[in-house]
Amino acid sequence: MALEMDTLSFDDSHTAKSRLECAALDVAGGIRLCCPDNLRLMTTYVLSEQGDWFEDEIKFLRAVMAADDHFVDIGANYGVYALTAAGRCHRGAVWAYEPCAQTAAHLRESAARNGFAHLQVIQAALSDRSGTGYLATNSNAELNALTTTETSATESVRLTTLDE
Repeated sequence: MALEMDTLSFDDSHTAKSRLECAALDVAGGIRLCCPDNLRLMTTYVLSEQGDWFEDEIKFLRAVMAADDHFVDIGANYGVYALTAAGRCHRGAVWAYEPCAQTAAHLRESAARNGFAHLQVIQAALSDRSGTGYLATNSNAELNALTTTETSATESVRLTTLDE
């Protein structure tokens, strides 16, 4: 398992530019995934320890995706599924919806490092309407969720519909 450290810059709703640490992990399927440099976080720990995601769906995705397929990842997080799909459907297209600024920055960096120009990261939450919403954020990004109330632990995010 190769581990490489970098610092990424990204725009978020609170500051003009922010910086974050990136652990670049080589995972199953020949994918390089950027995630936070913190083994206390789920994605970083699982991928560092196992070299692959733990859910059976990832193996299914590798088995069924073909070169010309299209794939939509809703709530893409750091992109385990979107990057895997992009690695398989290199003549198709992948759309990854991820509303959290930091998480989307990691995913964009992963797409660039893998040369996946056919993977489009859309920094928005899918909803039944367009507008603005609030994302309750957690140190483990897998637990982020849309909420109706703005608090100190929320991030203002763009809402969009799949057919917009």
